[in-house]
Amino acid sequence: MKKRKATIISFILIIILIIAFVTTFIPTLQLKTKNMKAKKGKWVDVYYEKEEAAALDCFNLAEQRAEYLMGKLGIKEKSKIKIFIYDKQSTFQTKKYGLITLLFNLDWYIGDNIGSTVILTSPANPGRLHNYKSIKQSLPHEMVHAYNYIGLLGKSEKEIYEEWVNYIKSVYK
Repeated sequence: MKKRKATIISFILIIILIIAFVTTFIPTLQLKTKNMKAKKGKWVDVYYEKEEAAALDCFNLAEQRAEYLMGKLGIKEKSKIKIFIYDKQSTFQTKKYGLITLLFNLDWYIGDNIGSTVILTSPANPGRLHNYKSIKQSLPHEMVHAYNYIGLLGKSEKEIYEEWVNYIKSVYK
């Protein structure tokens, strides 16, 4: 009887842990938040919450740099990427890794990519370790990751290696 009761309690605890683990990833399922607005351009689509001026500043920077970055990375086809800008750093972080990030005070973590999509904290709310300019200037860096993802799809390891060698040569001429 005690063994059966212990088994049932263990089973219930395991189910609760599984539910808690799965629940933490719910924010990662959809990058858009409620009432997000969009600014669509030739090279990028920017989705933002309330900080419109900062989002438009990022949009203009991304539109200006997109073609140049694709050219430097050897991407020949026009590839439009999406950029999601979140007003709160905590919202940005949970969109990448789920609710678990709220336990870790990651003040330094302000930008990333998910495949060919860039996610970023709004420059208007930089947090303690960054400022408007540092977050804005991280956008081209994250765009490179997104374009690398696009450029690497369907390529062999040798092709990827050769493209990186050519890129490094072009940077250090």
